[in-house]
Amino acid sequence: MSYFLTSQKLEIDKETTVSGEEAVHIFAARRIKPGETIEIQDANNKRFLTKVVAASRKEVKVSPMQQIDTPLEPDLQIYVLLALVKEKALDYIIQKITELGVRELIIFPSTNSPIEPGNKEKRVERWQRISIEATKQSGRAYPTQVTFLDNMDQALEAARKTDLTFLLEKTGNKNFRDVSTEKPKIKSVAVIIGPEGGLTADEIKQSLAIKNSVAVRMGPRILRADTATIAAVSTIQALFGDLA
Repeated sequence: MSYFLTSQKLEIDKETTVSGEEAVHIFAARRIKPGETIEIQDANNKRFLTKVVAASRKEVKVSPMQQIDTPLEPDLQIYVLLALVKEKALDYIIQKITELGVRELIIFPSTNSPIEPGNKEKRVERWQRISIEATKQSGRAYPTQVTFLDNMDQALEAARKTDLTFLLEKTGNKNFRDVSTEKPKIKSVAVIIGPEGGLTADEIKQSLAIKNSVAVRMGPRILRADTATIAAVSTIQALFGDLA
């Protein structure tokens, strides 16, 4: 079930007012009326079932009735290192990998990236909002952290800190299942995905120079970047994480 956010600390039977964009979302998007119940997560990441006392476009007043369980984050920490792709595809990727429990998405410009970064601060702010909305919709407790770095070498720093790094590469001689039998228990993993035009030979070499990195193929078909990213994260969660 989706929930809403407040920057305040909630307490049972103590009325709280939600205002700003979140109030607009509750009132306009969900058309909530007094007497209905909604879930709200507070500043301490505690989630409550609340009763709506009053609602308008500017503010929604709620009364917390009971604290409910906040879903646990995945034990497996997944870092996605994604070469910059077109905006529509990237928006979709952010939404879906947030739902799948990715810890951090690190975006970087590669040689074959089809677009320029533009205003990085504004774009990251927008991307983070997409992740937050996907977090609430999926019931997850925390959003995927979205980061934009200036080059691939900076992005690879995150991969160097993980137990295992996958490079999606059509010439790879292993698949995810092969690796899972060799290393069934890992705590952190990075997955590197190139743009539609693929990574260059130098970028592939740079990725595979990382300790515990392996090139994996995604089957006999060539997948678009958004399809490949979501398929890879889903497979990793199924083999190593909490996706049943």
